[in-house]
Amino acid sequence: MNDKKRFGLALVVDLLLIQTIIVLAVTFFAKNKNIHGIITTAIAALVSVVAVIYLMKMYKDVRTNQPIEDERSKKIKITAGYYSYLISLYIWLAILFMSNHIDNIRPLISAGILGMILSFFGTWGVLNSRKIPRRPSPNRSELNILPVKTLTTFSAQLGSCSITGAFVNDNIRESVRDTLYTNRVNPIAFFNGSGILNYGNKTRAGTTSALDRINVARLVGYLRRQLQTIATGYVFEPNDKITRDELKQQIEQTLNDLVAKRGVYDYLVVCDDTNNTPGRIDRNELYVDVAIEPTKAAEFIFIPIRLKNTGEIASGNVAAASTV
Repeated sequence: MNDKKRFGLALVVDLLLIQTIIVLAVTFFAKNKNIHGIITTAIAALVSVVAVIYLMKMYKDVRTNQPIEDERSKKIKITAGYYSYLISLYIWLAILFMSNHIDNIRPLISAGILGMILSFFGTWGVLNSRKIPRRPSPNRSELNILPVKTLTTFSAQLGSCSITGAFVNDNIRESVRDTLYTNRVNPIAFFNGSGILNYGNKTRAGTTSALDRINVARLVGYLRRQLQTIATGYVFEPNDKITRDELKQQIEQTLNDLVAKRGVYDYLVVCDDTNNTPGRIDRNELYVDVAIEPTKAAEFIFIPIRLKNTGEIASGNVAAASTV
């Protein structure tokens, strides 16, 4: 169902709902001019106002060819439902406790329903009004060097705008992706079951080196920050063997962690008399030479299928066996 049909269905349902709620609220308030009637009328008015606001938003999105619901709005609704559910539990527990001391519990029930509605829309309003935070760099909180990531976007669709400004659903063909990747541009592609992906691992480095891959560039940036933090603790310490050994040990611990997290194949740390000569020591300098073998990403996976005659695989001579 496209967005225009969804909007038409929502319009019919909401108008019928608003009409029914208004009639019931007016009838009930005319018969019960008390606190129970006031609360019921307030609930009806609140639901009607929210329905009108929702319809206006849907109409604006349909008119501007924007998706009615994106990933962010879905997450906000789910989160608001979770918090409103918790709040509603406390509300009904309070009503259950108060019902033992009040003869007429009908106003309490109405208040509970109103509280549930207010808790959801209040939570939804707070979450929706928040500014979208910048996604933290994965290297600041934890090592994350995987380049291909699902994109958190405002649109659940992938496409382009036509000459008239209309959004046209489209996907990048494999041949176009290959051309972009050859020119060091990571394509954005949609895959069923995975969503919208940044399907590439290249940087804009002009020369061929390990730094022309995103995972290696992230690794180097992460490692520079970690080594700077470690070295800061040894500034103004005595430039002797004890300091050099302690500094080397801390750096090796960091690199061992990278090896365990599959970010580095191997490494070497040198911090001794070979790179800390008397001249460097006299200049108040301490040198630590670090060499790493960064983990490479598997960008191309080849799975050839070979057909063999009966019994050749069981014989264990698969490599030398002839192909059918």
